[in-house]
Amino acid sequence: MHRQYRERGMPANVQPVTGDAAALPFADGAFDAAVSTMTFHESTTEEGLRDLYRVLADDAPFVAVDWSGAGRGESGPPRSERFDAAEARSLLSAAGFEVETATERSETFFVRTTSRY
Repeated sequence: MHRQYRERGMPANVQPVTGDAAALPFADGAFDAAVSTMTFHESTTEEGLRDLYRVLADDAPFVAVDWSGAGRGESGPPRSERFDAAEARSLLSAAGFEVETATERSETFFVRTTSRY
């Protein structure tokens, strides 16, 4: 992915990082926000969400949009690999996030949270 991003014109202020989602190589509170688009199903674990919470600043938003397990279409990853909005809400709440919105859409879900210390 790093190579593809570079080939497409990576901005000079972007530094790609490879790491373990459960042990992110960043300081506590290092980020003002985080976004996951169509990847929540790929790497979400309890440990990873707790570490994401750790690296977000106080009151930092986290937004996730992904294929929903409640979707009925054939696009996207296998349903067995997906979460629905309620499952995402539960996982994020358990990791410490305050879930402000968790909405099902026709094929995807949308979740917005805030980190609280």
